[in-house]
Amino acid sequence: LEERFSVDRRMILAYPPGKTRVLTGSKRPEAITLLGTSFSASKSASMLIGLLGRQVENRAKAGHGGGYRMVDLCRKLLLAERPFPEVLVWEFPEEFLYQTPAYFSEPVSSIVQVAGGSPYTSRPLPLKNRKLRRIRVSKENRRSLSGTAASRRSELIYTLSEPLPGDGSAVLAFRLLISKKTDLHTRWNTDKKTGSGGSQVRTLRNSNLPHQIIVPLVSDDGRPIHRIHVRPIASAGRFQIWAPELWER
Repeated sequence: LEERFSVDRRMILAYPPGKTRVLTGSKRPEAITLLGTSFSASKSASMLIGLLGRQVENRAKAGHGGGYRMVDLCRKLLLAERPFPEVLVWEFPEEFLYQTPAYFSEPVSSIVQVAGGSPYTSRPLPLKNRKLRRIRVSKENRRSLSGTAASRRSELIYTLSEPLPGDGSAVLAFRLLISKKTDLHTRWNTDKKTGSGGSQVRTLRNSNLPHQIIVPLVSDDGRPIHRIHVRPIASAGRFQIWAPELWER
């Protein structure tokens, strides 16, 4: 593997501002988190522990790509469920960035849109009712729904019991497990006649792990949002969707 690279290969650590000291020369314990692929899941953390002489949180695992590892971590950070790591070790092959850039750009772009400021709080999406269009349900409970979409026009329609602000202060979040690569369409309406509102399209790769979806809700002129449409899969196929959450500051 090393023979494929002609550049100097050195471990790169990303520090937050003001944290530029060299870890190997410090005896003070640090909060170190490793993000990596399945290749690094078994050995890289233990190598870092041996090299640095301190514990490393290992978030490397198989499935998805680098962006989804980041989303898993950022969800807890945005909801203040854990502190920020002082040092983040980003371990991914350089060529992977060029071969599959969407693995990084698509989920991380959602994080960038909602990051900053005070932490969010989460609650169930306030629902007046929910309709299924061209979806056959195989299993459903309070936490999730498993089903089969009949076509690319299959969707879940959530009518809200209370209007949401369309200024981006509210965020829709849910987990979605799919059986193949697809485009996830999420749109929200503020006017039943004109359909004005907002939308987001994201390409998802099939995996044995659920995708964490984070969608900032922004409508025309910041007008309130009354309905949310989710098309979980772009063609006929199986899926599982977890109960949507509303994140608010």
